[in-house]
Amino acid sequence: LKQDGTLTSAEAEATVFEILRTGNTLNGTLTLSNVPTGTYTVIEQGTEEGGDAWITDYSLQVTYNPENGSKAVEKGKTAEIGITNAYTRDTGNLTVTKTVAGDVKTFTKSYSFKLKLNSSESTQWLKEASGTYSLTTNEDEAKVWTITAPSSELSNSIAIEGIPTGSYIVVEQGTEEGGDAQIQNYTLEVTYSPEGGAVTVTKGGNAEATITNTYTLNTVPLTLQKTVTGNQANPNDTFTFRIEVFSDEACTQAIPKPTEGGWETTVTRTGAQTTELGIGNIQIGAYVKITEVMNPYETTTATVNNTRVEVVNSTDSSKDRSIVFQVPVPAEGQTEIPVVFTNKWDLSIPMGIGSDSAPYILAVSAAMMSAAVWMLLRRRAKAAGRED
Repeated sequence: LKQDGTLTSAEAEATVFEILRTGNTLNGTLTLSNVPTGTYTVIEQGTEEGGDAWITDYSLQVTYNPENGSKAVEKGKTAEIGITNAYTRDTGNLTVTKTVAGDVKTFTKSYSFKLKLNSSESTQWLKEASGTYSLTTNEDEAKVWTITAPSSELSNSIAIEGIPTGSYIVVEQGTEEGGDAQIQNYTLEVTYSPEGGAVTVTKGGNAEATITNTYTLNTVPLTLQKTVTGNQANPNDTFTFRIEVFSDEACTQAIPKPTEGGWETTVTRTGAQTTELGIGNIQIGAYVKITEVMNPYETTTATVNNTRVEVVNSTDSSKDRSIVFQVPVPAEGQTEIPVVFTNKWDLSIPMGIGSDSAPYILAVSAAMMSAAVWMLLRRRAKAAGRED
């Protein structure tokens, strides 16, 4: 059909009629006059993929009323044909895998993340309402997904279906200091695959992203200083210490020594009045039990980071002396935590002797003999005409 109401067999000569929207609605109406009688089929143009009727990231379904858009135009009557364009947002799927690496050996936490539109023009987050996803500029409205894994695994995945197509950035939550993703006494590094957590969700496709949390145990070197004092101190003694590390104050949950690095389980040193031994790197917050083995000294005191701690004597004949303390967070600029054991042994001469004891009798006899000798010498000196 041509604009002048004539017919042509050449499609290129056919008139393309445009229907404009009415007001603020999405609908519009067009009435053609002087159409020759006959049966016509309305064919919307640009419905092919990429055509003028298409909208990016939406699927188009065109329906006609009557079906197939065919209607007979009768003399003096107005035939009506309806065209409906139904647009459906294109969606795809995304699988996010959470992996824990580093010094953490179990995956016992729940981790959460959001999806942010990968756009330099505006910050928009994906939200959900009644199972339908859309974008919002208010991060508080963003959908939060949670991944929880069993403690026996170091990774787990979550599949998200029906996400609107587009480019997104996976953003893990709680990675800031004190956040839910943090573990006390560990340093957290978060990496993404693809890099930066940028993923593209395509129509009907299955995108994948991996978030890896690498936890590095925060440790601090411990040094053990051994000092002996007193008039019976022997600087050439051999001093042996046993070091054990636990996760609990009751010292029932032992932390195994790392296969590489970590701390020494036994330190021994012979000689020197004051000697310092390096124990090695121990987890901040762990409980350390240091036992001096076979300590024969009279008294033992100990300090940790210049603070006095209790020394516990063994109840058997081993003469072991032990301390238990929690490894503190070092002060800014502090490179090690000092532990000091001081042993003291003094031998004192008794000042009091009982009058009925053998030592008392001997002491009195010695004093009387001394007095008699002194008196004899004094008489001889007088006889000689001199007194000294």
